[in-house]
Amino acid sequence: TKNGHANNYKNVMPSWLRPNGDLAAGKLIALREIMKQSDSYLSQLEAEQVISAIKEAAQGDFKKVSGAVDFCLVLIETMEMGVATLIAAAFHYCDAYTARQLSATTTTTTEASFSHLKYWSKQNQDDVYGDTARAIKIGQDAHQLIKDSARIKRAEMVASESLKSRPSPQESANIRKMLLTETHDWRALAIRSAASLYRLRGIFERFEENEIGNGTRSGSSHSYSSNDLRVAREALAIHAPLASRLGMHRLKNEIEGAAFRIIYRRQHGTVTSLTHLSKPCSQGQCSASTFNDGMSLVLDKVTAEVEQILQNDPYFTKYVGHYKVTARVKESYSLWKKMKLKLKADSILEVPDALALRVVFSAKKMTPDEDSEVTSARERALCYYVQQTCTEKFKPLNNGRFKDYIARPKPNGYQSLHYTAVTEFENEQWPFEIQVRSDEMHHVAEFGLASHWDYKAQESGSGTAVDSQTHYAFKLDNSSDAYLRSVQEWHWQQAQAHGAWLTDSSSSPLFQRDAEMSERVRARDEHLAPYLDALMKDHSNLAREHVFIFLTNENDDSHVLELPKGACILDAIRESERTLGITSNHILEKQIIRNGSLTSVTQQLGNGDIITIPMNVSP
Repeated sequence: TKNGHANNYKNVMPSWLRPNGDLAAGKLIALREIMKQSDSYLSQLEAEQVISAIKEAAQGDFKKVSGAVDFCLVLIETMEMGVATLIAAAFHYCDAYTARQLSATTTTTTEASFSHLKYWSKQNQDDVYGDTARAIKIGQDAHQLIKDSARIKRAEMVASESLKSRPSPQESANIRKMLLTETHDWRALAIRSAASLYRLRGIFERFEENEIGNGTRSGSSHSYSSNDLRVAREALAIHAPLASRLGMHRLKNEIEGAAFRIIYRRQHGTVTSLTHLSKPCSQGQCSASTFNDGMSLVLDKVTAEVEQILQNDPYFTKYVGHYKVTARVKESYSLWKKMKLKLKADSILEVPDALALRVVFSAKKMTPDEDSEVTSARERALCYYVQQTCTEKFKPLNNGRFKDYIARPKPNGYQSLHYTAVTEFENEQWPFEIQVRSDEMHHVAEFGLASHWDYKAQESGSGTAVDSQTHYAFKLDNSSDAYLRSVQEWHWQQAQAHGAWLTDSSSSPLFQRDAEMSERVRARDEHLAPYLDALMKDHSNLAREHVFIFLTNENDDSHVLELPKGACILDAIRESERTLGITSNHILEKQIIRNGSLTSVTQQLGNGDIITIPMNVSP
């Protein structure tokens, strides 16, 4: 019956994978409009390619269409991913939906997990039925991205199934390393990071629907399922740090905020109440009824003052083409961590950077043919000038707390100048942070260095085309922060979106609309060439030097081990004895299982292997 089918749909499909098929047509129209807006980074043709890809991937299933639209929107809104990635994401989403449907035909939870894992293992193989036809239709680049995304998805599933309890911080770090070693193309990791946020949004939406349906609201006895909480914890421990390390700050903030709202409902409510219920003034009459109102008034006040300062500065207006002053309130998760875990604060006014003002600008070229490197150097100098100008109006808090991320960038490429200022509002001292950066620095801060690359490939006449085989054959060295900085620059320098939807990749160059931006990207390419050269010569590659395996027993006690590349099962046993206190003997060593089958202790280990040891030896 229809009701029986609906109940089975809810029982089989996880809370985040229940899109409303009735909304599919409207969502497609909305997505097309978003992609075709005048300020969109996608061309008209590319927008139609994405729409066609969603329809092709869904094969007439309106639920898949509805979900794929939402999934692509995550990639567009948080990372500005290009057409090849969006096409791959549409197919990856529909594959994920199909995998869940197929696992529904099994009779036990264990069989369902195995069926689900087997599906993703098959998707990563080269002989999947219809592979060649699909590659021809959507382009080899998008096709390979689908396979790379499937490989990372499989690694995530192995980690999640093996570590049923909460992983330790070190195990979480090892899982992140393992996912990076499985990443052959950074865009596949972006797709999987977007999947994390998509899941969190779906979980919260279903939770809200249940509360409304039951006539309850937040704070009631209704709670999230254990599976929902597991997904949120994994997002916070695995995907948010990966997004941060790759420079995808907007995605990282959204993942943290969504996971915080799910895992720490009470704490999220506390932070919300501090901003929406508490009064910001300690005594007397107050023009703001809540801290939220007070923060808005303070930010409006200092924003207007900074804008006036810059408008009236002849030196600034002489050398700056355009600028923008914006304000933000610290994200709820970051605010809670800083207030309660670091500062032990009771008031938002005790958090120096709860409020922040940001000045973003672009310098003028003094001559039409001025080299972009000269312009960038002027922008760096202007950042320091703007900060110094601001300090004359807004004195630094306690004469300190300056952070220079231009001279000393963060490992993920982040550059900006920060200092904590103070202003008075309603007889109270309100601290706030002033950030100064160039347009180029700001784009990197918001979307990551890698984000330039999905559309950089569309630029015509750049002379930087690179053979796609070089790109896909590249092995990542994930052993240090220096690697992560370099790999961002590598992808910025190398990733080419050759995939197209029935067109070639040379059409619709994105930067023809902005010749200056095209020139700046070319200059960045030249600047990053030494980093690429150093990266290619780096022989301390993590993917070549390390292997990550899961050590478990029949009681489902599990740990992640990091071992040298080439290690065998006996090495894993000895390492577990050393680090985990596991004892073993020669009889038990003959009963060890690798990926579901009995194996020899001399068997060489592969990344993501699951090693099961007998029950009377436990981690």
